Amino acid sequence: DDENDDEVSAPERPNTALPTEPDSKPTDAIAPVVPFKSVIHKVLVKIALRLRELGPNCKREKVILVGSGCYNPLHRLHLRMFYLARNFLENHSHFEVLGGIVSLNHQTTVRQKFRQKPKEIIPTKHRLSMARLAVGDSAWLTVDPWEITRRRVLDYLSVLDHIREIVDSAFQDEKIRLIFLTDGNQLPKLSATALTQRNCNCLCICRPMVVDILLKQLTAQWREVAYVLEDTAILSNDLEGISSSKVRKDAIDGKDVSKQLCKKVFKYMKKHQIPMKMSGEVRWNKEDKQFDFKGEDEMDRPYVQMPDSLMVNKDREREEERLLLQSGAVRHKQDFNLLW
Repeated sequence: DDENDDEVSAPERPNTALPTEPDSKPTDAIAPVVPFKSVIHKVLVKIALRLRELGPNCKREKVILVGSGCYNPLHRLHLRMFYLARNFLENHSHFEVLGGIVSLNHQTTVRQKFRQKPKEIIPTKHRLSMARLAVGDSAWLTVDPWEITRRRVLDYLSVLDHIREIVDSAFQDEKIRLIFLTDGNQLPKLSATALTQRNCNCLCICRPMVVDILLKQLTAQWREVAYVLEDTAILSNDLEGISSSKVRKDAIDGKDVSKQLCKKVFKYMKKHQIPMKMSGEVRWNKEDKQFDFKGEDEMDRPYVQMPDSLMVNKDREREEERLLLQSGAVRHKQDFNLLW
């Protein structure tokens, strides 16, 4: 039904009770307190269901994948990164992937990145709605609206701190590691020290010929922190070379981009005339730019100040990251974990 495809900017409140079999005994697979009372916490519902499926006897270390980006818009190669990461970790490591969380960058970040093409900046409301449509049918992927609705730009460490906070509050008896997904351009800019302090890893998926270049840029401290995977798959013509900029260009040119996105997202774009607005043929209007959770809990509303607890040691960590970037690069004697 085309009329309902875009009703996602203010998601309906699902039943917060986790499903159980009739007359079954309570399980100890997850902590008894699961505060899914808000949009922020509802991002963990699929993860809670996965924990229940695994039961209390799972011996593998549990992890959650976290991806943060502009997603202007979110396309199939973005989602493919999550699937490749899960496949690698579950088949070539001791990790059990509970789920994946998609976090969309603040609108200021998007404006800075696309300042030369301001008309192609998709407003917050539509970026979030399309991302939710893209992962809505997934059993393990979900969208967290926290980063995109803050008062100011936040870095990847703040996003990881936020997810750590809600995961620990929801699953108090579980030890869950976070793995941050990134690309080859961003990986050398991250801080291995800060990730280690947060009990986090990062995972980077590169196309052929990029892995060797990336390894030369990484310092020795990344040895136990980063997973660098080489994606050697032969992609279809629809996916080869796909990027958000190519999706926007093809959409502006009137081409069918449904195979690069998904049908629901493609229909949403057409209904809201997003290609025509990006081309300048139609102007972005006030309704496009207006964004609100429409009656959700107070803690879910945009522009909530970050808790002071999340700001501790931020200056020291930024200094560590600056020193890391200035420290040069050395060749590793041992290879990273690679998927050939």
